[in-house]
Amino acid sequence: MSSTPPSLPNNPQQLHEKIRTIARSVAAGLGIPLSREDLIEDTVSHVWTRLLEGKYNPTQGPFAAWCRRVCK
Repeated sequence: MSSTPPSLPNNPQQLHEKIRTIARSVAAGLGIPLSREDLIEDTVSHVWTRLLEGKYNPTQGPFAAWCRRVCK
């Protein structure tokens, strides 16, 4: 049985890439240059921390929307 909610990829590498893609999109929307990989990776780490703390509740909405809120 998988420990990740159904809306999340089971593979941690795929999940990391999904988070990173969302973080890059949020950064671009905020006018942060995508060359600032340090900020993007810090954001990815922040999302992972929140995820591992159990802050994402799939019954309250899709992962992508939650991830965007955490990235901001």
